[in-house]
Amino acid sequence: MIIYYLNYDGINCSVFDSQIYTYCHLLNKNKVRVRLINCDTNVGSKEYIDKMKPYLNCNNLKVISVQKNKKFDFIINKKLINQVINIIKAENTTNEKIIIHCRGIFGSFIGLKVKAKLENDFNIKVVSDFRGAVIDEYLLRYKDKNIMYKIILKFLIIQINSIQSYVCKNSDYILCVSKKLEEYLKNKYFVNCNSSIIPTCIEADKNGFDLEQRIKIRSDLNLDKKFILTYCGGGQSYQNPEELITVFIKISKMIEEVLFLILTKDKEIFETFFNRFNVDKSRYLIKTVSHNEVYRYLSAADLAILLRDSNNVNKVASPTKFAEYINCNLPVFISHNIGDIDEISAKGGHS
Repeated sequence: MIIYYLNYDGINCSVFDSQIYTYCHLLNKNKVRVRLINCDTNVGSKEYIDKMKPYLNCNNLKVISVQKNKKFDFIINKKLINQVINIIKAENTTNEKIIIHCRGIFGSFIGLKVKAKLENDFNIKVVSDFRGAVIDEYLLRYKDKNIMYKIILKFLIIQINSIQSYVCKNSDYILCVSKKLEEYLKNKYFVNCNSSIIPTCIEADKNGFDLEQRIKIRSDLNLDKKFILTYCGGGQSYQNPEELITVFIKISKMIEEVLFLILTKDKEIFETFFNRFNVDKSRYLIKTVSHNEVYRYLSAADLAILLRDSNNVNKVASPTKFAEYINCNLPVFISHNIGDIDEISAKGGHS
């Protein structure tokens, strides 16, 4: 048996290290034959090749890149589907047992089209891994665009709805990141297979609280006497960067020695909001760290924060950062109505 993990979101996916490569690496480590097919917009460019180098050194874990539409990621052409077909045909013999694990609805659509072409020659099953409410995500993404984009959006919603319906009807198995996402799909579409709920996960043993690192980081950054509030993640609008800083300002009025530690790749976005609110630079620290270092800085903190608006995107979500916070023994200042977190908190005796 061989597993093809089809990642349609590319290497710039915010959870490529924690959710995609780590998953494939662990399968490979446990002697499962696995291939990572990475769909990206700039395959072949020097920038892309340099980014991929660290992921090409794992024994027996083959990473294959295929080109997708450079401007509109929702356009899936036959060339892309044929690339995946040719990869599978080149590596396998007739009647080989194959699982195509597809991340997201576009990857799942590709996987199902590949299966339809090859199922007479290979024993293929498609696992469709739903990550969120895609239609609502696109509505948020395009809400501030010009009229041309809004016209495109109307046709795009029809297309996405058709793709989701096709995936729900034809998949061999469906995975959802939350119970609420599973309910969302079953209420909206005909789901013709079994499904399971697997929240976004982390390597708990490698990313937990570390007292030695807490002492070291606080000492290195000269923060021994500070109460550290932390946020780990992007600065996209749905992540509420402005609200995060607003809450920090309120907390700083109650706790004099508080510092806001932000772990992000979007440094400029957060600096813009700090400047807008006239927050002194001594009150915050913004760092860009690798996935493998996140737990060290979270271990140094005292309180984590996770704020989201109450909309469909967040109501079915399962933020990776919540698992990372909890695994580092951090209490979390959090919004209600984020995926299944309210239910999880209630079971744990928290509010």
